Amino acid sequence: GQKSLVQLCSALALKQNTSLSAEGLNQRFHEKAVSFLKAVFEKLLIHQTQEARRLCPRHSLFLRIRILDSTSFQLPPEIQGIYEGCTGPGVKIQLEYEWLEGKVLHVDVEDARHHDAACGASLLSTIQEGDLCLKDLGYFSLEGLQAIHDAGAFYISRLKHNVGIYQKEGDRFRKWEPEDFLAVLQPGETMELEHAYVSGKKVHQPRLIVYRLTEEQERQKEGQWKQKAKQKGAAYVTRRPHPIYVYITNIPAIYTSLHEIHTLYSLRWQIEVVFKTWKSLFHIHRFKPMKGARFQCHLYGTLIALLISSTVMFKMREWLYRKQKKELSESNSVEKHTAEPS
Repeated sequence: GQKSLVQLCSALALKQNTSLSAEGLNQRFHEKAVSFLKAVFEKLLIHQTQEARRLCPRHSLFLRIRILDSTSFQLPPEIQGIYEGCTGPGVKIQLEYEWLEGKVLHVDVEDARHHDAACGASLLSTIQEGDLCLKDLGYFSLEGLQAIHDAGAFYISRLKHNVGIYQKEGDRFRKWEPEDFLAVLQPGETMELEHAYVSGKKVHQPRLIVYRLTEEQERQKEGQWKQKAKQKGAAYVTRRPHPIYVYITNIPAIYTSLHEIHTLYSLRWQIEVVFKTWKSLFHIHRFKPMKGARFQCHLYGTLIALLISSTVMFKMREWLYRKQKKELSESNSVEKHTAEPS
């Protein structure tokens, strides 16, 4: 994406012994090329998804741990009419990651202005018995969580700050405010609210767990918020982080204690590492001004490379742990795999 047509032609001549002019290469970036690369990517994704289902350990409570999130970036003005954002061209990539096997289950490329909740709803039909879905606030839906439960799967979801929390006491409902939890929880403490209901419709929840961030975690969240507000402007950033985290889950207490819920949900940070790898090593968000068809070829070509790398990366990490009892981080394994030979 960052190389010029002349540089790409030079690389083609050096590595493939093929001579092509810059204009000749540019003409080959067309709709048929986009369709071809998209088809290759989709076929590779289907293959990886099927392999993930085959390899999942059947002895554990959770057959798959599914983490869905998105990343987006703006496009230059030259790329108009393909992907749109709120303030100009922009693209969003939805990624669902299976944590146990390190596999990609779903990737979708869409307009940056699309809401995450719509993607979450579209994937409900793929939920299987024994799945554990870790839901971010952007995908929050009580109806969606009920659908996961009805499918025989499990979920842990953050509760949106504007959703009411109620505790049934006899024939009455007591409403809990975030400040009420601050009064009873010290930093780092966790509690489970019995007979819990949420929203104005008083929807009963199997389990509702409240966690208060430690002082260090609170400082980290505040720092992240300030950095994002500085980059995007306070008007485009959600409210300041609150030290109270509320989770709802249908995992029975005999399998997961209230103290383990926050830790289990924190596996979501793995997908942030994936996105960081995409940008820091594959530079998926960096490219020169180019025509739309070339950008789409760049995007799907990069996604193909990412899927292949993630498969090789997991095998590397699995072999290293099995043979030498050593662990290799996500970013380090990809960096070693993608490094140019000296």
